[in-house]
Amino acid sequence: MSNDNNDEFDLFDLPLEEYLSDPLAELLESKLSESYKDDTIAYDVLLNQYVYQLKLLANKITPSDGYLISGSGPAWYYHPTTRDFIKCERGIEVHPVSTNVKPNKEGNIMVRTASTYLLIPFDELIKVGFN
Repeated sequence: MSNDNNDEFDLFDLPLEEYLSDPLAELLESKLSESYKDDTIAYDVLLNQYVYQLKLLANKITPSDGYLISGSGPAWYYHPTTRDFIKCERGIEVHPVSTNVKPNKEGNIMVRTASTYLLIPFDELIKVGFN
């Protein structure tokens, strides 16, 4: 609490309203302006609204189809962040980054593995669906 008196209090030192959606930011601002004596009420209101917005986001998310890298043994694929080639085992499951699964003009598609992102030729992928 930044004020010594109990008339008003600051829940956050950072402008949290900038990171929240407009309705949640407005609610937070209105609740803070009511000068709560008990911090737990403001915390409960904020937490309930945050959980509610997370539920709305979770309902919009659809799982991506899984793909396998065809073949067996090691292969080298381009890592776009480091601009280097990374050794990767064929047969692992990967997921396209984009929901629009179309290869670029070179015939590659950006996928994520368990630990990194790679550009893999589209013809080396086998669609297995959601597992």
